[in-house]
Amino acid sequence: MNEPAAPTLGRLLRQVLDQGLLKLCAAHRKILGALAACRTPALGGHCYRCEKCGGEHLVPHSCRNRHCPQCQGTQALQWLEGQEAVLLPVPYFHLVFTLPHGLNPLIRQNRRALLNLLFEVVSQTLLEFGRNDLKAQIGLTAVLHTWGQTLVDHYHLHCIVTGGGWALEGSGWIRSSDSYLFPVRALSKVFGGKFRDGLRRLYDQGSLEFHGELEALAAQEAFAGLEQELQSPQWVVYAKRPFAGPQQVLRYLSRYTHRVAISNSRLLGWDQQSVRFSYKDYADGHQRKIMSLTIEEFVRRFCLHLLPETHHENRTSSHWV
Repeated sequence: MNEPAAPTLGRLLRQVLDQGLLKLCAAHRKILGALAACRTPALGGHCYRCEKCGGEHLVPHSCRNRHCPQCQGTQALQWLEGQEAVLLPVPYFHLVFTLPHGLNPLIRQNRRALLNLLFEVVSQTLLEFGRNDLKAQIGLTAVLHTWGQTLVDHYHLHCIVTGGGWALEGSGWIRSSDSYLFPVRALSKVFGGKFRDGLRRLYDQGSLEFHGELEALAAQEAFAGLEQELQSPQWVVYAKRPFAGPQQVLRYLSRYTHRVAISNSRLLGWDQQSVRFSYKDYADGHQRKIMSLTIEEFVRRFCLHLLPETHHENRTSSHWV
């Protein structure tokens, strides 16, 4: 007796797209179509034949889309092999920079500009602290995540930072403390200030878009109100326990660099109306819970994390002398 097929995002999307009930923009339809076709005959495949018995086995092609949970494992391993050569035998620290959720609606309409600003501001903040506190040029890798466990938008950068750097005057390597890098309160203050300054600069340049419910925000007075709200202490920088060494960094990076909004293992099933998936509730002792959403709401939340063509869901950047 055949076992029922395990729930996968591809199977769910094939059902959704076949029904044609959801309104999707062309860009989202293209991406979801690729994920739905992944490892199916729709993308073709390779046929292997056994020389002894003549038996044939078809291996369908994968979509290789950066949002696909089936494709990211292989791509992560390939990326990781290239990163091993640039890791140093020094301590590494893990810092997380999170944007205030009050910015979420504006980010949805200005992803390219505001996510580029996030990378720019976080990099500037960390490099500046390296120069001022350590008198050194540090190294860092930044990984963008746009989601929370329930697929709502939660924009944050995971940063892997070297525990030290090359002395500014060129005298050699300056090592940081093995247990402490930079004060997180000071990082939060500088991070928030730089992002607000960059946001104002984009507004003054006319580089921000305001549509629908945000149309009123285009007015000077309304935008100034948003800036005032962003003065409150919502700029979170979280310092996790430092890594024990380069190998631990590699294990972390292999899990995080090519992660997508939801993995197949979290999908529990669906019917004609709703989708069930598991999530970890960090506010309730990291308990594993189950959420049920309508299919329309599930797809809407998933589409929040489909980024523009020139952006990578897990974009990384490294800075050295």
